[in-house]
Amino acid sequence: MKKYEKLIRYLVWKMWERNKWIDYRDLIQEAWLVFFSIKQSYNSEKSSFTTYLYRCVKNHLFNYIQKEKRTIKTIPDFCKEQKLFNLQLFLSMLSEEAKLVVDILLDPASTLYTRFKYTKYTNESPQMIKRELKAILKHNYHYSEQKIDKCFQEIKKALTVL
Repeated sequence: MKKYEKLIRYLVWKMWERNKWIDYRDLIQEAWLVFFSIKQSYNSEKSSFTTYLYRCVKNHLFNYIQKEKRTIKTIPDFCKEQKLFNLQLFLSMLSEEAKLVVDILLDPASTLYTRFKYTKYTNESPQMIKRELKAILKHNYHYSEQKIDKCFQEIKKALTVL
């Protein structure tokens, strides 16, 4: 294990250098998980363990970073590109009613979330999604029109502060 620590740290550093927005410790942890998982699948007839480890860790870290980038991009467009969005801070600025609106909109299980996420790729306007969200809040949660508008204003204000 000690023998490969330098190689793992080198690979992680190279990947982290180009992607400093990601936590270095997460990359180290991912690399060590790969190290322990490939020990069983290693075939000494094909290559040396160092070569095999190098390729596996490098490929895994590349895929991990790509996955993390996609995760960040799924946060709706009100979060500017290249900036991480602190959802906890955002939610702490909202009332319980406004938090419910955000929960409904960002719930990955809801069709509203999927439609909101892909709005820029479809002909659906944000106003159509907003109307649908209002209907859900009125019928399922008995929100008044004023309460819904107040929630939207509160969310908009919190987003401008961030």
